[in-house]
Amino acid sequence: LRRLGEALRRHRRFVDAAATLRRALAFDPVDSTVAGLLAVALREAGEKEPAREVLERAVALDPANEWAWNSLSDLAGDEAAASLARRIAAERPWDIEAQVALARHLPLTAIDERLTILDQVLARERRHVAAHDLRATLLAEAERYGEALDACSPPAYEGAPPCLLQS
Repeated sequence: LRRLGEALRRHRRFVDAAATLRRALAFDPVDSTVAGLLAVALREAGEKEPAREVLERAVALDPANEWAWNSLSDLAGDEAAASLARRIAAERPWDIEAQVALARHLPLTAIDERLTILDQVLARERRHVAAHDLRATLLAEAERYGEALDACSPPAYEGAPPCLLQS
């Protein structure tokens, strides 16, 4: 059903694609990828509010789904995405991916809060690559270049950081 939905969407049959992807999601209600595809089909069919609801469901299912977060930001705005990220993180303080999503989607002006969240994540999972990468990126955006460079070689990797932190 997923592939059929994608094919229908490629052929610009958005309403049929949405109906097919709804069926696919009914078979596997926790598949955030299918939820994301459904949201795209709904948006292309002109159903923006249902698309937003499906995207909110997708990021709640999988807070690490950056594509769904970016689509939600595009559709509903950055402030709405940040608000949802805050709510998901508050509801699931044990969920490291929810915490990283919160750090990723807070406004740029909240740099200290974002870094604090990432420090808390890294205290719990010291080899979380995405958290280290986001931390380095945030530090660079804040023009704290020395700290950003250090963040690319965290001690947890004992001198051999993953490729993402080296590129």
